[in-house]
Amino acid sequence: MILAFRRPLANNLMNILLPFAAGGLIAGFPTLFYVVRDFESFMFNNLYYFESQIEFRRSAEGSVGVYAMTLKEKLAYAQRIWAQGPNVIIMVCTSAAVIAAAMTPGFRDRQVQLRRPAFGLAILAFIGATVMSFQVTPMWPQYLIPQMVMAIVLGAAAFGTLDASARRYATSTLVATALVAVLTMPTARLTVHLPKMFDRDQWTGVAVHRGAAELRRQMRIAGFDDPATRIATLAPILPLEAGFSIFNELASGPFFYRSGNFMTAEQRAQFNVVSMDTIEDFLTEHRPAAVLVGAYEPTRPEYFTEVPLIRFAEEAGYRRVDLGPFPGGNILYLRPAAAIDAHGQTDVDRSPGA
Repeated sequence: MILAFRRPLANNLMNILLPFAAGGLIAGFPTLFYVVRDFESFMFNNLYYFESQIEFRRSAEGSVGVYAMTLKEKLAYAQRIWAQGPNVIIMVCTSAAVIAAAMTPGFRDRQVQLRRPAFGLAILAFIGATVMSFQVTPMWPQYLIPQMVMAIVLGAAAFGTLDASARRYATSTLVATALVAVLTMPTARLTVHLPKMFDRDQWTGVAVHRGAAELRRQMRIAGFDDPATRIATLAPILPLEAGFSIFNELASGPFFYRSGNFMTAEQRAQFNVVSMDTIEDFLTEHRPAAVLVGAYEPTRPEYFTEVPLIRFAEEAGYRRVDLGPFPGGNILYLRPAAAIDAHGQTDVDRSPGA
Protein backbone atom coordinates (compact mmCIF):
# COMPACT_ATOMS: atom_id res chain seq x y z
CA MET A 1 0.00 0.00 0.00
CA ILE A 2 2.74 2.46 0.93
CA LEU A 3 4.90 1.66 -2.07
CA ALA A 4 1.96 2.23 -4.42
CA PHE A 5 0.68 5.39 -2.78
CA ARG A 6 0.42 7.27 -6.09
CA ARG A 7 -2.25 4.87 -7.35
CA PRO A 8 -5.95 5.29 -6.47
CA LEU A 9 -6.91 3.91 -3.06
CA ALA A 10 -9.55 1.59 -4.55
CA ASN A 11 -6.95 0.11 -6.88
CA ASN A 12 -4.56 -0.49 -3.98
CA LEU A 13 -7.28 -2.18 -1.94
CA MET A 14 -8.44 -4.50 -4.72
CA ASN A 15 -5.11 -5.33 -6.33
CA ILE A 16 -2.68 -5.19 -3.42
CA LEU A 17 -4.14 -5.25 0.07
CA LEU A 18 -6.99 -7.75 -0.36
CA PRO A 19 -4.94 -10.34 -2.33
CA PHE A 20 -2.13 -9.96 0.19
CA ALA A 21 -4.52 -10.46 3.12
CA ALA A 22 -6.22 -13.41 1.42
CA GLY A 23 -2.88 -15.07 0.75
CA GLY A 24 -1.84 -14.61 4.35
CA LEU A 25 -5.12 -16.05 5.60
CA ILE A 26 -4.90 -19.08 3.32
CA ALA A 27 -1.26 -19.71 4.25
CA GLY A 28 -2.02 -19.31 7.94
CA PHE A 29 -5.15 -21.46 7.99
CA PRO A 30 -3.37 -24.72 9.00
CA THR A 31 -1.75 -22.87 11.90
CA LEU A 32 -5.02 -21.22 12.92
CA PHE A 33 -6.69 -24.64 12.85
CA TYR A 34 -4.33 -25.95 15.53
CA VAL A 35 -4.60 -22.73 17.53
CA VAL A 36 -8.36 -23.21 17.77
CA ARG A 37 -8.14 -26.96 18.24
CA ASP A 38 -5.70 -26.94 21.19
CA PHE A 39 -4.51 -23.48 22.17
CA GLU A 40 -2.55 -24.67 25.21
CA SER A 41 -0.57 -27.25 23.24
CA PHE A 42 0.06 -24.71 20.49
CA MET A 43 1.48 -22.22 22.97
CA PHE A 44 3.61 -24.90 24.59
CA ASN A 45 5.10 -26.04 21.27
CA ASN A 46 5.77 -22.54 19.97
CA LEU A 47 6.60 -20.53 23.09
CA TYR A 48 6.98 -22.28 26.44
CA TYR A 49 9.03 -25.12 24.93
CA PHE A 50 11.80 -22.69 24.01
CA GLU A 51 12.11 -21.57 27.61
CA SER A 52 13.10 -25.12 28.57
CA GLN A 53 15.50 -25.23 25.59
CA ILE A 54 17.31 -22.16 26.91
CA GLU A 55 17.65 -23.84 30.31
CA PHE A 56 19.03 -26.93 28.60
CA ARG A 57 21.67 -24.88 26.76
CA ARG A 58 22.75 -23.44 30.09
CA SER A 59 23.11 -26.88 31.67
CA ALA A 60 26.30 -28.96 31.73
CA GLU A 61 25.13 -31.26 28.93
CA GLY A 62 23.66 -28.53 26.76
CA SER A 63 26.64 -26.20 27.03
CA VAL A 64 28.84 -28.55 25.02
CA GLY A 65 30.02 -26.50 22.06
CA VAL A 66 29.91 -22.73 21.62
CA TYR A 67 26.53 -21.01 21.68
CA ALA A 68 25.63 -17.32 21.67
CA MET A 69 23.39 -16.95 24.73
CA THR A 70 23.92 -13.41 26.03
CA LEU A 71 23.66 -10.14 24.11
CA LYS A 72 27.44 -9.76 24.21
CA GLU A 73 27.94 -13.27 22.81
CA LYS A 74 25.29 -12.66 20.16
CA LEU A 75 27.00 -9.47 19.02
CA ALA A 76 30.32 -11.28 18.73
CA TYR A 77 28.64 -14.15 16.89
CA ALA A 78 26.83 -11.79 14.52
CA GLN A 79 30.06 -9.93 13.84
CA ARG A 80 31.65 -13.17 12.59
CA ILE A 81 28.71 -13.72 10.25
CA TRP A 82 28.77 -10.11 9.04
CA ALA A 83 32.52 -10.39 8.40
CA GLN A 84 32.06 -13.16 5.83
CA GLY A 85 32.87 -12.13 2.25
CA PRO A 86 29.49 -11.50 0.58
CA ASN A 87 27.92 -10.15 3.76
CA VAL A 88 30.65 -7.53 4.12
CA ILE A 89 30.09 -6.41 0.53
CA ILE A 90 26.33 -6.17 1.04
CA MET A 91 26.63 -4.17 4.26
CA VAL A 92 29.23 -1.81 2.78
CA CYS A 93 27.16 -1.23 -0.34
CA THR A 94 24.00 -0.64 1.68
CA SER A 95 25.78 1.76 4.01
CA ALA A 96 27.20 3.69 1.07
CA ALA A 97 23.78 3.89 -0.60
CA VAL A 98 22.12 5.13 2.59
CA ILE A 99 24.84 7.75 3.15
CA ALA A 100 24.57 8.89 -0.46
CA ALA A 101 20.80 9.19 -0.11
CA ALA A 102 21.15 11.14 3.14
CA MET A 103 23.54 13.57 1.44
CA THR A 104 21.06 14.30 -1.34
CA PRO A 105 20.07 18.01 -1.33
CA GLY A 106 16.76 18.51 0.41
CA PHE A 107 16.83 15.04 1.98
CA ARG A 108 15.52 16.36 5.30
CA ASP A 109 12.68 18.28 3.69
CA ARG A 110 9.43 16.77 4.97
CA GLN A 111 7.73 16.96 1.59
CA VAL A 112 10.65 15.15 -0.01
CA GLN A 113 10.50 12.42 2.65
CA LEU A 114 6.77 11.94 2.08
CA ARG A 115 7.51 11.25 -1.57
CA ARG A 116 10.00 8.55 -0.55
CA PRO A 117 7.94 6.11 1.53
CA ALA A 118 9.82 3.06 0.24
CA PHE A 119 13.06 4.30 1.80
CA GLY A 120 11.48 4.85 5.21
CA LEU A 121 9.72 1.48 5.08
CA ALA A 122 12.98 -0.25 4.15
CA ILE A 123 14.74 1.37 7.11
CA LEU A 124 12.01 0.14 9.47
CA ALA A 125 12.15 -3.35 7.95
CA PHE A 126 15.93 -3.51 8.37
CA ILE A 127 15.74 -2.35 11.99
CA GLY A 128 12.93 -4.81 12.71
CA ALA A 129 14.83 -7.72 11.15
CA THR A 130 17.94 -6.81 13.14
CA VAL A 131 16.05 -6.63 16.44
CA MET A 132 14.23 -9.91 15.79
CA SER A 133 17.46 -11.72 14.90
CA PHE A 134 18.77 -10.99 18.40
CA GLN A 135 15.62 -12.15 20.18
CA VAL A 136 16.19 -15.88 19.70
CA THR A 137 18.44 -17.71 22.16
CA PRO A 138 20.83 -19.24 21.28
CA MET A 139 21.60 -17.39 18.07
CA TRP A 140 22.14 -19.39 14.88
CA PRO A 141 23.35 -18.16 11.45
CA GLN A 142 19.92 -18.53 9.83
CA TYR A 143 18.45 -15.94 12.20
CA LEU A 144 20.64 -13.29 10.58
CA ILE A 145 19.45 -14.03 7.05
CA PRO A 146 16.38 -11.71 7.24
CA GLN A 147 18.70 -8.90 8.24
CA MET A 148 20.89 -9.42 5.17
CA VAL A 149 17.82 -9.62 2.92
CA MET A 150 16.49 -6.38 4.35
CA ALA A 151 19.93 -4.81 3.90
CA ILE A 152 19.67 -5.51 0.17
CA VAL A 153 16.15 -4.06 0.11
CA LEU A 154 17.36 -1.00 2.01
CA GLY A 155 20.23 -0.49 -0.42
CA ALA A 156 17.82 -0.73 -3.37
CA ALA A 157 15.41 1.73 -1.74
CA ALA A 158 18.25 4.16 -1.05
CA PHE A 159 19.40 3.83 -4.66
CA GLY A 160 15.87 4.72 -5.73
CA THR A 161 16.08 8.08 -3.95
CA LEU A 162 19.06 9.24 -6.03
CA ASP A 163 18.58 11.52 -9.00
CA ALA A 164 19.29 10.40 -12.57
CA SER A 165 22.90 11.57 -12.68
CA ALA A 166 23.77 9.98 -9.34
CA ARG A 167 22.12 6.72 -10.37
CA ARG A 168 24.23 6.60 -13.51
CA TYR A 169 27.41 6.64 -11.45
CA ALA A 170 25.99 4.32 -8.79
CA THR A 171 24.84 1.67 -11.26
CA SER A 172 28.37 0.59 -12.13
CA THR A 173 29.18 0.40 -8.43
CA LEU A 174 26.13 -1.79 -7.80
CA VAL A 175 27.04 -4.16 -10.62
CA ALA A 176 30.61 -4.44 -9.35
CA THR A 177 29.35 -5.00 -5.82
CA ALA A 178 27.02 -7.80 -6.91
CA LEU A 179 29.84 -9.45 -8.84
CA VAL A 180 32.27 -9.26 -5.92
CA ALA A 181 29.61 -10.58 -3.53
CA VAL A 182 29.14 -13.64 -5.74
CA LEU A 183 32.88 -14.18 -6.09
CA THR A 184 33.45 -14.00 -2.33
CA MET A 185 30.89 -16.68 -1.53
CA PRO A 186 32.31 -19.88 0.04
CA THR A 187 32.80 -21.53 -3.35
CA ALA A 188 35.47 -23.86 -1.97
CA ARG A 189 32.87 -25.75 0.03
CA LEU A 190 30.64 -25.98 -3.03
CA THR A 191 33.54 -27.24 -5.12
CA VAL A 192 34.36 -29.95 -2.58
CA HIS A 193 30.80 -31.26 -2.39
CA LEU A 194 29.80 -30.75 -6.03
CA PRO A 195 31.10 -34.19 -7.14
CA LYS A 196 28.62 -35.80 -4.73
CA MET A 197 25.83 -34.72 -7.04
CA PHE A 198 27.09 -37.23 -9.58
CA ASP A 199 27.84 -40.04 -7.11
CA ARG A 200 24.52 -41.56 -6.09
CA ASP A 201 26.06 -43.67 -3.33
CA GLN A 202 27.10 -40.51 -1.47
CA TRP A 203 23.62 -39.00 -1.41
CA THR A 204 22.38 -38.74 2.17
CA GLY A 205 18.99 -40.22 1.31
CA VAL A 206 20.63 -43.24 -0.30
CA ALA A 207 22.96 -43.70 2.68
CA VAL A 208 19.99 -43.56 5.05
CA HIS A 209 18.19 -46.17 2.96
CA ARG A 210 21.23 -48.47 3.11
CA GLY A 211 21.41 -48.01 6.87
CA ALA A 212 17.71 -48.82 7.18
CA ALA A 213 18.20 -51.98 5.13
CA GLU A 214 21.01 -53.11 7.43
CA LEU A 215 18.91 -52.26 10.49
CA ARG A 216 16.00 -54.29 9.10
CA ARG A 217 18.32 -57.22 8.37
CA GLN A 218 19.69 -57.27 11.92
CA MET A 219 16.20 -56.98 13.40
CA ARG A 220 14.96 -59.92 11.33
CA ILE A 221 17.94 -62.03 12.37
CA ALA A 222 16.97 -61.31 15.99
CA GLY A 223 13.38 -62.39 15.27
CA PHE A 224 11.75 -58.96 15.02
CA ASP A 225 9.82 -58.61 11.77
CA ASP A 226 6.52 -57.08 12.87
CA PRO A 227 6.05 -53.44 11.70
CA ALA A 228 4.63 -52.70 15.16
CA THR A 229 8.01 -53.53 16.72
CA ARG A 230 9.19 -50.41 18.53
CA ILE A 231 12.75 -49.14 18.60
CA ALA A 232 13.90 -46.55 21.15
CA THR A 233 16.08 -43.87 19.59
CA LEU A 234 16.68 -40.13 19.48
CA ALA A 235 17.05 -40.30 15.68
CA PRO A 236 13.82 -41.89 14.37
CA ILE A 237 14.67 -41.75 10.66
CA LEU A 238 16.36 -45.18 10.40
CA PRO A 239 13.66 -47.20 12.24
CA LEU A 240 10.90 -45.53 10.25
CA GLU A 241 12.74 -46.01 6.95
CA ALA A 242 13.24 -49.66 7.92
CA GLY A 243 9.50 -50.10 8.43
CA PHE A 244 9.43 -50.35 12.22
CA SER A 245 7.73 -48.22 14.86
CA ILE A 246 9.01 -45.72 17.41
CA PHE A 247 7.73 -44.44 20.73
CA ASN A 248 5.47 -41.40 20.54
CA GLU A 249 7.36 -39.95 23.50
CA LEU A 250 10.54 -39.87 21.38
CA ALA A 251 8.95 -38.88 18.07
CA SER A 252 10.54 -35.41 18.17
CA GLY A 253 14.01 -36.91 18.44
CA PRO A 254 16.23 -35.13 20.97
CA PHE A 255 14.25 -31.89 21.20
CA PHE A 256 11.57 -32.44 23.84
CA TYR A 257 13.62 -35.21 25.44
CA ARG A 258 16.69 -33.08 26.12
CA SER A 259 14.68 -30.26 27.68
CA GLY A 260 12.31 -32.53 29.62
CA ASN A 261 14.29 -32.11 32.85
CA PHE A 262 13.45 -28.41 32.76
CA MET A 263 9.71 -28.97 32.43
CA THR A 264 7.38 -29.62 35.32
CA ALA A 265 6.10 -33.14 35.94
CA GLU A 266 2.65 -31.91 34.96
CA GLN A 267 3.94 -30.61 31.63
CA ARG A 268 5.72 -33.88 30.87
CA ALA A 269 2.58 -35.86 31.64
CA GLN A 270 0.28 -33.53 29.69
CA PHE A 271 2.44 -33.34 26.57
CA ASN A 272 3.71 -36.92 26.56
CA VAL A 273 7.38 -36.08 27.20
CA VAL A 274 10.15 -38.21 28.68
CA SER A 275 13.40 -36.70 29.93
CA MET A 276 16.96 -37.78 30.59
CA ASP A 277 15.98 -38.48 34.20
CA THR A 278 12.88 -40.52 33.36
CA ILE A 279 13.93 -42.35 30.19
CA GLU A 280 15.44 -45.38 31.94
CA ASP A 281 12.29 -46.03 33.96
CA PHE A 282 10.27 -45.55 30.79
CA LEU A 283 12.37 -48.07 28.87
CA THR A 284 12.33 -50.53 31.76
CA GLU A 285 8.54 -50.46 31.69
CA HIS A 286 8.11 -50.72 27.92
CA ARG A 287 11.09 -52.94 27.04
CA PRO A 288 11.76 -51.84 23.44
CA ALA A 289 12.81 -54.51 20.97
CA ALA A 290 15.95 -52.50 20.28
CA VAL A 291 17.78 -49.31 21.18
CA LEU A 292 19.48 -47.34 18.40
CA VAL A 293 22.22 -44.82 19.26
CA GLY A 294 25.28 -43.25 17.66
CA ALA A 295 23.52 -40.64 15.55
CA TYR A 296 25.42 -37.65 16.94
CA GLU A 297 29.04 -36.55 17.04
CA PRO A 298 30.80 -36.12 20.44
CA THR A 299 31.01 -32.38 19.77
CA ARG A 300 27.22 -32.08 19.91
CA PRO A 301 25.23 -32.05 23.18
CA GLU A 302 22.87 -34.70 21.78
CA TYR A 303 25.78 -37.15 22.04
CA PHE A 304 25.53 -37.02 25.84
CA THR A 305 21.74 -37.25 25.85
CA GLU A 306 22.09 -40.78 24.44
CA VAL A 307 24.03 -41.95 27.51
CA PRO A 308 20.90 -43.00 29.51
CA LEU A 309 19.72 -45.12 26.56
CA ILE A 310 23.11 -46.83 26.32
CA ARG A 311 23.21 -47.41 30.08
CA PHE A 312 19.74 -48.99 30.03
CA ALA A 313 20.59 -51.27 27.10
CA GLU A 314 23.85 -52.49 28.62
CA GLU A 315 22.40 -53.04 32.10
CA ALA A 316 19.40 -54.88 30.63
CA GLY A 317 21.65 -57.25 28.72
CA TYR A 318 20.83 -56.03 25.23
CA ARG A 319 23.18 -57.37 22.56
CA ARG A 320 25.26 -54.75 20.76
CA VAL A 321 25.50 -54.76 16.96
CA ASP A 322 27.59 -52.28 14.97
CA LEU A 323 25.59 -51.32 11.89
CA GLY A 324 28.29 -49.34 10.12
CA PRO A 325 28.87 -45.65 9.32
CA PHE A 326 25.30 -44.74 8.44
CA PRO A 327 23.63 -41.39 9.18
CA GLY A 328 20.91 -41.64 11.78
CA GLY A 329 22.63 -44.12 14.11
CA ASN A 330 25.29 -46.82 13.86
CA ILE A 331 25.00 -48.84 17.08
CA LEU A 332 22.03 -51.14 17.66
CA TYR A 333 21.25 -52.86 20.95
CA LEU A 334 18.92 -55.86 20.53
CA ARG A 335 16.66 -57.10 23.30
CA PRO A 336 17.72 -60.49 24.68
CA ALA A 337 15.45 -63.48 24.24
CA ALA A 338 12.80 -64.06 26.93
CA ALA A 339 13.41 -60.64 28.52
CA ILE A 340 10.89 -59.96 31.28
CA ASP A 341 9.19 -56.58 31.31
CA ALA A 342 7.63 -54.63 34.18
CA HIS A 343 4.36 -56.52 33.73
CA GLY A 344 6.00 -59.90 34.24
CA GLN A 345 5.66 -60.90 30.57
CA THR A 346 8.41 -62.42 28.46
CA ASP A 347 9.04 -62.08 24.77
CA VAL A 348 7.47 -65.50 24.33
CA ASP A 349 4.23 -64.30 25.97
CA ARG A 350 3.66 -61.46 23.52
CA SER A 351 4.25 -60.49 19.92
CA PRO A 352 7.53 -58.86 18.88
CA GLY A 353 5.74 -55.56 18.40
CA ALA A 354 4.60 -55.34 22.01
